[in-house]
Amino acid sequence: MPPRLHPVRSTYALLAARCRQQDHSEDWIDWAIDLMEAGYDTAHIVELAGSTPALNAFERSELTARALAEAGIDASDREQVLREYAWHLASDALEGGLSYPSAVRELTQLSRDLGYPAELSQFHWLDDVYGDPVLYGYASAAAVHPQTEEALLHWLHVYESGGMD
Repeated sequence: MPPRLHPVRSTYALLAARCRQQDHSEDWIDWAIDLMEAGYDTAHIVELAGSTPALNAFERSELTARALAEAGIDASDREQVLREYAWHLASDALEGGLSYPSAVRELTQLSRDLGYPAELSQFHWLDDVYGDPVLYGYASAAAVHPQTEEALLHWLHVYESGGMD
């Protein structure tokens, strides 16, 4: 199944950061501004966009939850959110918006966050290879790119076909 697509691409990364409890007020404010630019003009989104980073964590969490609801985003399923972010990372890397080593590093972390699902396991090995390509018999990190592209395409296929653990 394809992921739920959202016109504000930072949504994927921000929701994943929220699942990991690594989100910050400034990021949510920027996201709300991006939502407004994309045509979402609701009370809580506007309030979040106009808030200050000094907003306490509880108030920000409540306001963010209301803004997400107004944008029609259900972030209650942690695993789905993290898998959608993994889909976004792979797509972004294949489209040239993210370097392969950066995508692999983040996909490796997502694999850990998801409990090491088999369909993301190849990214652990690729992360090691990018760390020291010569040790693994590659002339450079660029020489690993074809295998990375294959792994990214495979992940997209597995995700979109619903063939996950």
